[in-house]
Amino acid sequence: MRRSFILVLLAAGLAAAAPVPKELKLDDGGRLLGEWQTERAELNGRVSSSDYLIFTRDSVNWKNSKDGSDIIWKLTIDPTKSPKEFEIVLNQNPNAKYLGLYKFDGDTLYLACRQNALPSGFNSENGYLHILKRVGPSK
Repeated sequence: MRRSFILVLLAAGLAAAAPVPKELKLDDGGRLLGEWQTERAELNGRVSSSDYLIFTRDSVNWKNSKDGSDIIWKLTIDPTKSPKEFEIVLNQNPNAKYLGLYKFDGDTLYLACRQNALPSGFNSENGYLHILKRVGPSK
């Protein structure tokens, strides 16, 4: 019994001594972080407007250049899925929840999302499709 207890303590000590990453990274080394300008936006198969998105580690700020409004969403991602998935929830209304897919092609970001359900692919069928370009240098 005493030997088992010592082995458990030793194992716990080794686990605690494991190197800690200097910085927690978000998806692909932080590729999602930063500012993105919309190249094309569609809603239910029709061209829509969407201007500028700023991604942080836990939120996305949707900026509208027409009226200057900001809409802040809580962001959760799962980069381990294929394709990669995200969830956004409106800060002012937790019932406004969208599930989506995202992928990168160089400095182009593709987002597809639907309210309360994952989209079937990168299209705007029953939801949104956004094609965005990074603003400024890659992070």
